[in-house]
Amino acid sequence: MSSGEDLVSFESSLKSLYQAMLKLGDSDETSDGFRQSVSERLIYNMDRVITSFDAEIEGPFLDDNWGTSHKPEHERLIDKILDLCGYGISLEVSVECLRKIAMSSNRKSTSSEKPNLAAVITSLRTVRRRLLGADSNDTDEHLANVINLSQIDSIRHQDHDTKRNKMIVQIILPLEYYQQQKSTSDNEFLLSESLVSLSTKVIPSLVSSACHAAQLSLPMWASKEAHVHLLNSAFGMVIAGNTLQQCLEKGLSPKQEHDDDICASISKYFQGMLSHMIFYRGGNAAIRLLYQAFTSKSNGDTDYPRQLNSIDPRSILCSHLNEVLVSTPAKRQVATFIRAMIRFVASKHKAHLEKACSTHPLDAVCREEILPIIEYFLRPALASDSDMGDAVINFAILSPPVALKGTEQPASIHVIEKVVPRCISMLICSACKTSSASYDNSGENLALLTHLSNVAAIWCEEIFVSKTAPLQQHYITEFLLYPLENNVLTQESIQLGNDDSGSSLAGMLIQGVSLRLEVSRSQSIRKDGMRVAEAMARVFGQTLSFDEGPVDEPQNIDDLQQKQSATAVSNLDSGSASLDSDSSSWGEDSLEPYQMDDDDEEDLRRVPRPRSLRDCVAYLLTNNEEREAYDKHEAALQELPALVSSEPLDLVDVVPTVVRVLLHIEDKFNMDHFLENRWNSLIACALKAPVETCFKLVEEMKGHVSLGTRLEALSVIRCAAEELSGISISKERRLDIKKKDSSDLTQMSTRLRNSLALSTKGDDSAIESKTRRWRRTRPTHIGITNTFNAVSAQMILSLFAFFAQTKGDQAIWGGSIGERFLSEFLQAISCLVDCARTYPSSRVFASDLFQLAWSFHDAKNSQVRHAVLVAIATSISVDPVAVGQVDNIIPFLAYCSSNDEDAECREIAKTIVGTISSAFQNPMLT
Repeated sequence: MSSGEDLVSFESSLKSLYQAMLKLGDSDETSDGFRQSVSERLIYNMDRVITSFDAEIEGPFLDDNWGTSHKPEHERLIDKILDLCGYGISLEVSVECLRKIAMSSNRKSTSSEKPNLAAVITSLRTVRRRLLGADSNDTDEHLANVINLSQIDSIRHQDHDTKRNKMIVQIILPLEYYQQQKSTSDNEFLLSESLVSLSTKVIPSLVSSACHAAQLSLPMWASKEAHVHLLNSAFGMVIAGNTLQQCLEKGLSPKQEHDDDICASISKYFQGMLSHMIFYRGGNAAIRLLYQAFTSKSNGDTDYPRQLNSIDPRSILCSHLNEVLVSTPAKRQVATFIRAMIRFVASKHKAHLEKACSTHPLDAVCREEILPIIEYFLRPALASDSDMGDAVINFAILSPPVALKGTEQPASIHVIEKVVPRCISMLICSACKTSSASYDNSGENLALLTHLSNVAAIWCEEIFVSKTAPLQQHYITEFLLYPLENNVLTQESIQLGNDDSGSSLAGMLIQGVSLRLEVSRSQSIRKDGMRVAEAMARVFGQTLSFDEGPVDEPQNIDDLQQKQSATAVSNLDSGSASLDSDSSSWGEDSLEPYQMDDDDEEDLRRVPRPRSLRDCVAYLLTNNEEREAYDKHEAALQELPALVSSEPLDLVDVVPTVVRVLLHIEDKFNMDHFLENRWNSLIACALKAPVETCFKLVEEMKGHVSLGTRLEALSVIRCAAEELSGISISKERRLDIKKKDSSDLTQMSTRLRNSLALSTKGDDSAIESKTRRWRRTRPTHIGITNTFNAVSAQMILSLFAFFAQTKGDQAIWGGSIGERFLSEFLQAISCLVDCARTYPSSRVFASDLFQLAWSFHDAKNSQVRHAVLVAIATSISVDPVAVGQVDNIIPFLAYCSSNDEDAECREIAKTIVGTISSAFQNPMLT
């Protein structure tokens, strides 16, 4: 359409259609099918002038209620007619148009099947007008102000008819979807089941795909801030709906049909959008909305109608947020959201936090800058839902951030990570204080004591102190320090026995302090114990101060090796100095042939040595018929362990391919040490890239592979877990000690020999050793860091997911082969859970393992029963409370211990019964 006469004729046709739609109104003649047909003809079949992509897509909305616009008349008429067709119907037609244009790039479509440019632009503008109910005006700034009080202020100053029209425009779309879900009639045109699901799929994913297919630039409102825009627009609808409801209640606006559904429809849409952003989009958009709503202020006007002064966007947002948090069953995600919100607010005040050097100024900044917002939005939900408080303890405190669990950690904890546990402690204390259900008859806050005792029970365990990363321990220590340093606890409450464990909080803290003050501990761990001890002394009205100097002893194996290497280098330097002396003389007779022991014979190789992981993959994939295939296979298998251990930059990218090739490669040439080199290569991959290796092995177990391949994959995962956790190192040390001769054993104390099961009964020299104990120095404790903790959750959950996805596959689990694989599979998960027992959330894994194993407790195969008993024993050793998940476990174990046909099963059952009996007699059981 190029001429002016054609444009005038086109606008005249649109005006006639608009007048006809106005006359029809909501009469029975205008069915949903008719409205859909009109919308499709307007979007698909009208060839019109496109003045400017930016002007139509990024410009102001064309609705009269959104202010004046300088758009051409035909564009305004198209949007008005689409409004008369129905907000939901026109949105669905626009979305379908965008889907067609997006799909056209993935298949061979004719030009007649593809929507034209005008249809795409009209659809984009309609999607924006429906889902983003605010004028962006080519900037993100105005769109973000939808949550400010200025919107309510402008409504208050207008006359009632204009206010009502403007508010109704914002709430029409969710109201239409809500009324369709309530309706039981069969409509010709059905809207999508969920407006939230439709909105989050269209913006930004579908819009991006459609713009790419149509070769259009991506609109600013569909960029990386799209989710923020969606949530802000939904909250703008909530404000409009509540304002309209206030007008109806105060008699400022006449009541009309569907007014009762307004708040219900808007609340359902906004809560659904808020829940989606929190639990599926990381919560960043929701956190930004909360922060902006809390920090925004009114414009200072005081001449508003007195009837509407009760509207507060913050209270409305707080009410909806608490309904979402309390109603969701996924409390783990709620805990993650709470921690993310505290980190976000703390990052906004990072400069103030970094200036606060000591603890008390840090707490002051937290109370003034961070605590008000998290208390306002989160305290009501925590005070009303006890399960949420338990989830925050388990997943926000006892499961610290990934940055604190890696093998390479910073020298000290970052100020943000230091603030998070203290703010969570403040929030928990505040929530328990406001909840009347938290107190007993004597006035003690049992809920707060229970939360602190659950954390202290982990904090005081010896295995947690010795094998958990220092920064992770420091993170949990900060949580315990706040109530001790700020007079939250009294001397009576800290000594009160817990109903579950029977031990007091003071007893557990004293035990943890004693473990941390041992000489062999690192300086940071000792400092944590000293800080807790000093804080406890103040609670008891005493003064305690430590003067801790620098610790020179090596703290772990790596430090010890570095110290030994430094000593060797210094000795070598001193030796070389004597060799350079002028007094030494050399003669031909004194020269000896040089032994070339370190000659790698590189010049004699038939194929070059592989220098990268990709070279090894290429060598392993060499065709067996090639002349140099044997040499390439051998070279790759020999060099792979060293290359993987060097951790090249492409390790994570190439490891899945390497693992897959190694798992399926066959020894076609009868090589020497083939199996050994292949196994060492797989283990090297599993140690340096455990998550990627585990995921690939689990994926390969799903395919059509042999039982031997599946068992080997499980073996690699188990061995990697044992190596990363340090269990294999402990086993090697025990074996080395057992190999000592009797002369070495007599130099050990009786207590040490008994703990290592190195009895020397009948040896008279044992008496002599007792008389010389005072002359021996105490051996230096060398800690072993459990690096498996950082990846345990991903590896263990991948195995659980494998079982859930393939449990109906008879090729894997059916017959005698399936029973054999099931027994090894249960034992593999048991090994991983045992290796992760120092992980704060290992009890969750133990509970899942117990439930999985118990489902096979009545198996007829003795191997499966043996694996089930091993899994039950592992679960109970990690979490003794897991035994209470089923009622008939004690009769089952009693039957197995006496009547099972397999001797090993009987022995394991007896051991489990003894463990359960002793565990429930232990007052430290949590």
